[in-house]
Amino acid sequence: MHPFSFPNGLKFLDGYIWEPDQVKVWVNSEPIDYFRLHISYDTLAVPDLENICGPSYFRKAIEENAVGLTPAQRVLFPVIEDFEVHFVPGNKTSVTDDDQDTYQPCFFSASQGFLSDIAVSWDDYTVAHVCHNTFHVPCGSFAVPYFQLEQYFTILIAEKDGFVYVLRGEFENIQTEGYGIWFKVERNRYFSEWEKAIQMCHRYCVSGCASGYSG
Repeated sequence: MHPFSFPNGLKFLDGYIWEPDQVKVWVNSEPIDYFRLHISYDTLAVPDLENICGPSYFRKAIEENAVGLTPAQRVLFPVIEDFEVHFVPGNKTSVTDDDQDTYQPCFFSASQGFLSDIAVSWDDYTVAHVCHNTFHVPCGSFAVPYFQLEQYFTILIAEKDGFVYVLRGEFENIQTEGYGIWFKVERNRYFSEWEKAIQMCHRYCVSGCASGYSG
């Protein structure tokens, strides 16, 4: 069963309404045979983590945390040429919610539809968060991937050789079934679409929004 459902349609932050009869979602024909979990981005961001863990243990953990997709697997990833970043209500069920604090980013394609969400909690990547000057576009490398997980799903975002690879899976199934949603985006497209989304957030951010973020 696909993890996304939009029975009431969807409203984008820019005001566009995605009616129920317009709804499309990206579906891979089968999961990618990649069964690994990684160290979360939040854990890697802990200050002085190397000294906390000990240099030797830390280096070993980082080395083992590298993305293990083979060249043969990477070739299989479909390219999303019309990739976009949009902000939608965090519960993804409302078309009337005008509270900017509820909007979070999703990956989208005009031709393929809704690709994936990326926020793992209700207060993750809100408009206020993105407006803050400490915000960083979610992307890692194969050596140090961006990886987030929560009770229900995980997302892995990592760049290699000019492409950004996105893998999303149900947390409880990763190690047995692999990642159910997987695609890649040309690097420049990925970051340019994020820049458009960031600029949109700044336009919609109410006065004092960025300075009020404390995350």
